[in-house]
Amino acid sequence: GKLSCCAWRGPPHQEGTSGVDPDVMHHIRNENDGLYREIEGYKSLVADLKTQLAASQSSKSSSPRGRKPEAPRRPGPPAPGSSTDSRSPSAAKSGDSSMSAQRKKELREEVATEHSELDQIAAKRAELQGEVTAERAELDRIAAKGMELREEVAAERLELDQIAARRTELREEVAAERAELERVRLQLRASPDINLTLNAWRGAVNGARAAALGCATCKPKRTLASAVVGPASMPTGLGPTPPAEGAA
Repeated sequence: GKLSCCAWRGPPHQEGTSGVDPDVMHHIRNENDGLYREIEGYKSLVADLKTQLAASQSSKSSSPRGRKPEAPRRPGPPAPGSSTDSRSPSAAKSGDSSMSAQRKKELREEVATEHSELDQIAAKRAELQGEVTAERAELDRIAAKGMELREEVAAERLELDQIAARRTELREEVAAERAELERVRLQLRASPDINLTLNAWRGAVNGARAAALGCATCKPKRTLASAVVGPASMPTGLGPTPPAEGAA
């Protein structure tokens, strides 16, 4: 009656062991099977001892004094100390029962400890898998950002290449303008008519300046602009006269 509450119900259901090494699970299952068989042997031994005890008590109550009961049979796995134990069947039964209950309790504690360790391993593995997933997501984000930055750098380089090409074009245009100006300047220096016209215009400008700076009390003071810009003071070919008259 005392062992009915501790009846063995087979190996416990494996929970929380997803992701555990199959070799470890196989080893634990083998150990559980061995413990299960050992406990079944103890259960059979306890049942036999109970039967023998009941038969012994019944034979004692019905047999006259001085008659020894039959030696009890002990099938199944030998109990600790059964081969050399000289105690009475009741004492042996009590000792075997207590040892069997203690052994069952220890085995259950060991199995519970193994299951707890497996659950901890599974939880730790799940935690590491979550960290790995987060690291991979972070690496993917960094890779995407790097690709975006590469595209921006490529666009910047293309724009710089366009600016460099435009700058080269502008330099060529400036060089062409300078060459054209140098050609015109050389032509002007080589033309005697232009030199004569410029010299006459300079003389007119100097005369107008002297007239403008003359007596300031006897006549109104003429400005340099009115003296220079007037048509009469402009040399031929450089004033506002029509091109035909200037050429004449």
